[in-house]
Amino acid sequence: MKKITSIFLLLFFFNNVFAQKVIENPAYGFSTLHGDITKIELLDSTTVIYFHIKFKPGSWISIPKETFIQVVGSDDKLFITKAEGIPMAKRFTMPDSGEVNYKLFFPKINDSISRIDFGEANDGGSWFVYDIIVNEDNLDFKIPKALVGNWLKTDGSNQWDYSFNSKNAIVDRAIWNYKSVKIKKNTYTITLKKGEQIKTIYAKIDKNRQVAIGENKKDLKTYSTTRTSNPNYKLKNDELYTLPIFKNDNTTYSGVVNGYTPRIGESTTMLYVNNAFTGNQESHLIKIADDGSFSISFPIAYPQFVLVRGVGVSMNVFIEPGKETFHFIDSGEHLFMGDCAQVNTDLVAMQSINYFDFRKDYKDILTIDPQDFKKRFVAIQNREMDSLNSLVKTQFISQKAVQLKKIDIKISALTNILSYEIYKSSALRRQEKEKKENMPLVNETELDASYYNLLTKAVLDDKLAVMARDYSTLINRFMFADIFRDNSRVSIRQNTTEHLAEQLQKQGVKLTDDELKMVDASKEVQTEDFSKRQSAFNEKYAAMFSEFLKQHYKIFDEIGKDKEKSLDLVASLKAEGVELSNETENMLQVFNAISTPEEKEKQFLFNETYGDAIKDFYKNHSKFIADIYSQDRNNKLLDKMSEVLNIKEAFVFDVVKLQQNLSDLDRNMEPYTENKVEYLQQLIQTPFLAHYISVENNKLKAKIEANKTKEGYAVNYVEKTEGDELFKSMIHKFKGKVVYVDFWATWCGPCKTGINRIKPLKEEMKGEDVVFLYITGPSSPEKTWENSIPDIKGEHYRVSKDEWNYLTDKFKITGIPHYALVNKEGEVVNDKLGHKNNEEIKTLLNKEMGK
Repeated sequence: MKKITSIFLLLFFFNNVFAQKVIENPAYGFSTLHGDITKIELLDSTTVIYFHIKFKPGSWISIPKETFIQVVGSDDKLFITKAEGIPMAKRFTMPDSGEVNYKLFFPKINDSISRIDFGEANDGGSWFVYDIIVNEDNLDFKIPKALVGNWLKTDGSNQWDYSFNSKNAIVDRAIWNYKSVKIKKNTYTITLKKGEQIKTIYAKIDKNRQVAIGENKKDLKTYSTTRTSNPNYKLKNDELYTLPIFKNDNTTYSGVVNGYTPRIGESTTMLYVNNAFTGNQESHLIKIADDGSFSISFPIAYPQFVLVRGVGVSMNVFIEPGKETFHFIDSGEHLFMGDCAQVNTDLVAMQSINYFDFRKDYKDILTIDPQDFKKRFVAIQNREMDSLNSLVKTQFISQKAVQLKKIDIKISALTNILSYEIYKSSALRRQEKEKKENMPLVNETELDASYYNLLTKAVLDDKLAVMARDYSTLINRFMFADIFRDNSRVSIRQNTTEHLAEQLQKQGVKLTDDELKMVDASKEVQTEDFSKRQSAFNEKYAAMFSEFLKQHYKIFDEIGKDKEKSLDLVASLKAEGVELSNETENMLQVFNAISTPEEKEKQFLFNETYGDAIKDFYKNHSKFIADIYSQDRNNKLLDKMSEVLNIKEAFVFDVVKLQQNLSDLDRNMEPYTENKVEYLQQLIQTPFLAHYISVENNKLKAKIEANKTKEGYAVNYVEKTEGDELFKSMIHKFKGKVVYVDFWATWCGPCKTGINRIKPLKEEMKGEDVVFLYITGPSSPEKTWENSIPDIKGEHYRVSKDEWNYLTDKFKITGIPHYALVNKEGEVVNDKLGHKNNEEIKTLLNKEMGK
């Protein structure tokens, strides 16, 4: 009986052992997990997947109800049955450790299955893992498992030279296929093929999970799949960045998304360049090939960080003009080859040195004293510098990477300090909108010059600082700091006709004899003393006068045309029924005294004699005169910066001038004349920046020429209709398709940012029943619009003022960009779509297409 029982127990044991299969640390392809799959159990009735997740402490994660696994090649999804270690369909707050282990249960899969995918199908799920290997027996592995991985040098440089996976290898910035893999005396000979090229790699495995690898069998170097800390490593030519660093040249950003498969549903990534010289963010679309490779070249003017955001990546990468950066994106691990490999490798090693927490550091923005706010970021800067100094004592970091990190830390602190006003204003608007009870008392302290004392001559002259990732933002905050700006509309033009004529001639504009005669006569009425009195009035009353004109401009203008009435403005305004406060009366008396009675007489005589000539002068040169007014405002801003900071000249001032002068190119899409270019170049001290005006001007000329042959956009014309029939007539031709409507303008910065952001989605949905419709009004100059739309794929309308008013009323447009959604029947299903990311827009479009 005992023998029978023993046999029964033995059979029971073996049945249970062979009814399950355990896969430790399974191999898989592309993953968006914030962590790893550590184990898979294939049981007789269920499939269990173990996860180790790393996420920010205090943040939440969740397991959607329709989390699934799916056999590769099958359309059927096997949905989750239960979870252990984490609740399902509920928010789970990450512990202080930032790590959590849990397991998810799914239905059983067939023993013959080789690969499965994991994904989240609802509730905003965004974690996916592709090509999880659950059965190696059915797969053709050409490379031994011991060689699979990303191999880094163990000398302390952590230089990445080789990656071997089941499908292919990455060597010398390229994907290679396996031709053959042979072993002899513990040494593997790996023959690789790329097109007609053949490459042989030798690899010898030791017992410490290290491998000696190389192309010369007699000179193999030791590699490991983990980083090596060696502070004594010496890098050849380990030097700092030194001036000059400015260079107009192309850079190449290429690489591979490891484990990429078209099943991901995305084939594009975006690269964003913050150009500190133009003040613009330039976007570049990167197309990913089926094997995961990508490459793009584009012009830059200096070494800098760019933001790469898309398939498997959202990070800053450092690039340089004339050089190539090769980026290997491998499920959260980022490795580099090429000219900028060491710098980027070291920057990744230092990425944890970042103690800025927006929610924490800005939560008391309304109540904190500005000087305490400033001290907060100085303290963060000091803490980050201390951490950096400690890190370089324990591991090798190249001098360039340390230099960049130090610059980055300093510029980040300054940018946050200069962001006080903008975020305080935002918080005030939010508080006003919420109107909650017991709101905290707002600190009303205004910023004075002492707040900006960190902006020293040395800081503002530091050309190497342009390499910092926040430098463009710093310039923006600097330009829009309230202390440097006159936020009221200046009510009286202080530009004399003589001054305007002088500036026009400097820009190569030839004036007629009649214009020159009128300008000469204007000197009698626009004297230096008159201009001084005008300036003094503006200094004291500009804001008050602007408010007054907003309410009474029409009456004030009519009185100003009458010689007798204009002699006593207060009495004339009261006679017209305008009620004036004592303060306003006093201001108008001062305004009246700007001109003496004799000067007023001369002014009226001048206007009577040259009235038509003056009108023609301003009409014929309106565009140039608008530029002159703009340039004078710019000069006033720069003068104020110089006065507050007590600095006469600085590199940053030249960057500000350059941005100001290039803004018209971007806004108007119309190149400058050669005379205008030469005139603007004379205003800038830094030779490279002065020349950059010509570079950007030529770039615009080339773009306009190239746009003449571009396809993918269509201009439409509105039928003679109004009201509701107007929009129906505009979209009639698109019936049967879902229409994404974008109301925009050529001068609207946020509009253009949104248009650039949606580019990869349009590429992704090309060929589907979706129309991207762009509607603008007459505020977009026709020539500017015509030059702009070839870069905006989709359908376009430029409507009249009345038509724009009808559409504004229909869609309740209060500001642009404004988005709307139209279904396949031509019905507006959402007249105020709001600002959404590409994934959210894609979901809405797919939902409407599926109806």
